Amino acid sequence: MKIFISQPMKNRTIEEIKNERKTIEYWINCQWSNSEILDSIFSDEKPENVNQRIYRLGQSIQLLSQADILVLTGDFRNTDGCLIENLVGEKYDIPRYWLDVVTGKFHTL
Repeated sequence: MKIFISQPMKNRTIEEIKNERKTIEYWINCQWSNSEILDSIFSDEKPENVNQRIYRLGQSIQLLSQADILVLTGDFRNTDGCLIENLVGEKYDIPRYWLDVVTGKFHTL
């Protein structure tokens, strides 16, 4: 089972994102022990003269196409990229869950 994590990243350092990602992955592995987490933290070079946020969102949506489950975290409804990933998951029938990172509880969306 492949899982895509939608995690707010705006105004956060890569270190903050990766530290939170460890906690998210821990809770996912507690819930779905035989899962593969798709790596949606991109570190490759971005082309010049493009809207970087749209470029990264496009990469995320391509990766999301491989997912069996979409796990959203944080204030995803007020974060542009996460909001769009959630909408794609909804429209294309990918099971969606919101994870409370503090308690480890998953809520069906």
